[in-house]
Amino acid sequence: MSNNFGLKLSLGLEEALTKTLNEWGSLNGLSALTWRMVPFAESPSLEGRPVDEEADPEELTSRWAAALQMTKNSHPLRGGVSTWFVDLDTWYIEISSEPLFFGE
Repeated sequence: MSNNFGLKLSLGLEEALTKTLNEWGSLNGLSALTWRMVPFAESPSLEGRPVDEEADPEELTSRWAAALQMTKNSHPLRGGVSTWFVDLDTWYIEISSEPLFFGE
C-alpha cells in the first residue's frame, strides 16, 4: 500500500470520530469542537479544542468536561488554559480551552 492510502485512512478515521463526537455533543447541548487523533502511550488518543470563533472557550470546555465526566488537569501547560482528560478503557480523550493545537 502507498503512503497516500495511509494518510487517507487516518484522515477518514479522524473525520468519522469528529462527526461522532460532535453529534454526541450536539445531543447534549454542546457546540462542536475541532478534534484530532494523537499518539498517546498504548491507546488511541483524541484531542479536542474549541473552534476559533468560539466566544467563551473556557465555558465550552467546562461543559464538555462535565458531560464526559472528565478530570481537570491540575498542571496546565500554559497559564489561562484549562485542560481536561478522561481515560475510557481503550480511548484517552483530552480537551483544552486553547483554540489552536500546539505547533499550528
